[in-house]
Amino acid sequence: MIDGELSLNNDGINGRNIQLPCMFIADDTTLLFPTTSGLQRLLTITENYASKWRLKYNPAKSDVVVFGSKCPGILMHKWKIYGDVIPVSKCKIYAGVMFDSTLEITKSVTSEKCGRVKQRLNSLASVGIRKNGMDPITSCKIWKTVLRPQFLHSCELWNGLSQSQLAELEICQRFVARRIQGYQKMSPTPVTVSTLGLWSIQGYIDKCKLLFLNKLMRGSFGFIWKRVFIMRITDYLFSRNCFNNSHSFVIEIVNILRKYKMYDMLLDYVENGVCLGKQQWKYRVNKVIHDFEQQLWRSTLEHRPELSRFSNIHLTLQPSRLWTLGLQNPKCYTGICTFYRN
Repeated sequence: MIDGELSLNNDGINGRNIQLPCMFIADDTTLLFPTTSGLQRLLTITENYASKWRLKYNPAKSDVVVFGSKCPGILMHKWKIYGDVIPVSKCKIYAGVMFDSTLEITKSVTSEKCGRVKQRLNSLASVGIRKNGMDPITSCKIWKTVLRPQFLHSCELWNGLSQSQLAELEICQRFVARRIQGYQKMSPTPVTVSTLGLWSIQGYIDKCKLLFLNKLMRGSFGFIWKRVFIMRITDYLFSRNCFNNSHSFVIEIVNILRKYKMYDMLLDYVENGVCLGKQQWKYRVNKVIHDFEQQLWRSTLEHRPELSRFSNIHLTLQPSRLWTLGLQNPKCYTGICTFYRN
């Protein structure tokens, strides 16, 4: 295999007995090297291997992304395959994940995702996701199982989201909630989201990151990504000064664990190699985040005197009982909607 040939000369990214010259997803190949000459050497090896097996890479569909370097000489370097120059890009979408040369989530990424989810929501109006259409509980289920996973795809790797980016994502979810329930544009946020039992976008992202953490913890040590994870976690715990980037995944996940009072579970894993199974971990994560979201929502209502009547009726963060009643009695659904919105 080509990864064997790329590893012969210890090419690629090396450190602490970890060698990573390339990554593969389906028929895509990603080459990794810390120097310009080394990357060109990997490209030459890849070109020779492809010619040997009558394969061909398309230079027009290839890109070079230089991470963390502002040196003009490196950015102006010309890497070639089959004699054609491969263009240098500031960002690249790979396996559905946006990789930016600055190692940050740019504003355009969240804006583009919000625009796409609104387009998809409009396309579903014909099947009933609109005012006086499908019942809100069913529409919300489509949002949670189909649209939201697409909307927040790869959010496990979104480190360092700014407050403005997070606010943009939250506004997008409120737009969806209002569309589903037929609420007015200026309906109060605590009412709009809570009557569907929805968490905040921040809560959902935290859940995805914690589930991703459990997958890393349960993985076999034979995988390179598992060894990199162990290396980064131990670096943080025992050499914290080496973490100068506040957008690091490790720092992000540690902050989330502390937020939900689960940090001791990480320490237990590092010291004893013990972690919960997939289903137990998922149950624990769902419970602690739901309790946190419930407390945060009730606290918001307490500071909104104009919503005191609503807070006395809608006591928990779950779908409204009237929406549930409408689902159970379809013939009464229209009347319930008119009564509820008024």
